[in-house]
Amino acid sequence: MKKLIYAAVTFLISNVVSAQEPVVVLADEEGNIVNETVVTVASATWHDTDTLSLLATLTGETERTINLRRYEVDVLSSTRNFYCWGVCYTSQAAGNLPVWESAHPVSMSPGVEVNNFHGYYKPMGQAGSSLFRFVWFDTENTNDSTWVDILFDAQVGISERSNGLVSFDAFPNPATEGPLNVRYALEPGVVGAQLVLYNTLGSKIQNRSLRGTSGTVVVQRAELEPGVYFINLEVGGRALATRRLVVGSR
Repeated sequence: MKKLIYAAVTFLISNVVSAQEPVVVLADEEGNIVNETVVTVASATWHDTDTLSLLATLTGETERTINLRRYEVDVLSSTRNFYCWGVCYTSQAAGNLPVWESAHPVSMSPGVEVNNFHGYYKPMGQAGSSLFRFVWFDTENTNDSTWVDILFDAQVGISERSNGLVSFDAFPNPATEGPLNVRYALEPGVVGAQLVLYNTLGSKIQNRSLRGTSGTVVVQRAELEPGVYFINLEVGGRALATRRLVVGSR
């Protein structure tokens, strides 16, 4: 399938020079340092949304403002992607924003771990891989930067019909009064599923382990401030599905 290859972008990002000590240390959720490496997210074309979360820790001794820029290096057409840094953005079609800089830099303190970055990819039924480069940089000195390449590799699996997810829904949405009900159904054999609720800054608000392959989880309206949230159904740290939630004022 046709890929969008941005030669100029690739040239620019290949010339990003990092300091001996990166401006931020980037780690996956298992604690592995991933600065200046390629992280592969294996998926299948039937996944609704794939995601990768990284933890960022500022180095040095002074507070700094760190921003993020996303490059589409080699991305399949007809797919969609978005990310969270400062806020979570709306998904974009491949090629719409080949270079995408966050409009919400994050003020970071040395040694304080920030759970703010999430990269999302929607295969939209397309088999193959898409490569992105994410560059973190000091807004006062853009040369002080570090990067991670994320390769979303969506292949047609043996079971094309399902990724283990049967259904996933949240209602009422928008929620203005009463509790929010999250209903899920999984295929037999799926274990370790969790519901993870994020705010628009990409921070985890709630994390609930699921028992059984189907059920309804109730989130009390009083537990959430008015605003926009994202709720993931995750297995092994990877999202099987994501839903956008709106909580209105009471």
